[in-house]
Amino acid sequence: MRSLFPETRALPDGLGRILHETGMILGESAKKKSRALRGDDFPNMSAPVTECVQTIGHFCCSRKNPGACESLNMFYSDSITLQTTRRSSYEITSRVQEVVRSSGVTRGLCTVFVHHTSASLIVCENAEPEVRRDLERFFLRLVPDGDPAFRHIDEGPDDMPAHVRSILTQTSITLPVSNARCDLGTWQGLYLWEHRTSPHHRRVTISVIGEA
Repeated sequence: MRSLFPETRALPDGLGRILHETGMILGESAKKKSRALRGDDFPNMSAPVTECVQTIGHFCCSRKNPGACESLNMFYSDSITLQTTRRSSYEITSRVQEVVRSSGVTRGLCTVFVHHTSASLIVCENAEPEVRRDLERFFLRLVPDGDPAFRHIDEGPDDMPAHVRSILTQTSITLPVSNARCDLGTWQGLYLWEHRTSPHHRRVTISVIGEA
């Protein structure tokens, strides 16, 4: 029987043999179950051993029966749109959580990306609106509209400041996914920050990758 781990030849004989035999056993078990092994398949094992078994079992499953592991490695993407009315922050937490739930991913990563150069994304205090208003006041002082230093003023005095604001913040944020939701803190919310003073149509893409 061919080894699932040809690279084990570089390991000491005893360790290489153990890894080879463990891989063969776990790979066969995963094939019978039509999925990679999970830690809860071995409830009597200690946590470190369980984690090791799960990792090796997933690797063996992917080597021996790739189709059996498709449910574990998932990618899902969807876009949402927002109509902003003015320069302000707009909470999108619930809409992002809805996309994560629809993805079927229970544990992994969620990346949120805004497709514009005059709007950005922030994770901010979600209980006290004055926090976001203070941020707005701070940025008005940091990057004032109509600053004579700016030459890019084609769309008005707020045009170049909006680009600067976007660059100083973020156009992409990655969040951990746990239990089929973004694992945000109690007082954390995800916001789209509109930096233009006039209404705009904004598009945000949410990409989720992880385990089912």
